[in-house]
Amino acid sequence: MIGRVRVDSHGVDAVTSARFKERIVAGAELERDGVVAFRAVDAQRILKEEFAIDCSLSSTYRLLHRIKLSWLAPRPRHPQADATAQAAFSQLLDCN
Repeated sequence: MIGRVRVDSHGVDAVTSARFKERIVAGAELERDGVVAFRAVDAQRILKEEFAIDCSLSSTYRLLHRIKLSWLAPRPRHPQADATAQAAFSQLLDCN
């Protein structure tokens, strides 16, 4: 593996970890990231493209865990979702 730097979750310094956490907590933007919610592969891509850290998916998970981020997240909302239409539809299904 020439050209690939192996980094475990402990090889990322505190400043980089803090910047990475801020980036992930800020959330995904469809225009910038191409997704509406981050997955671990997206975090891995951000590490590689924005922080020049090329690591495995398992190391990405370890880093996310170490900086107190969980892979569990609320269900993402589509950018064109209509809350009013959803509420009206919900009323139609209310069986009580």
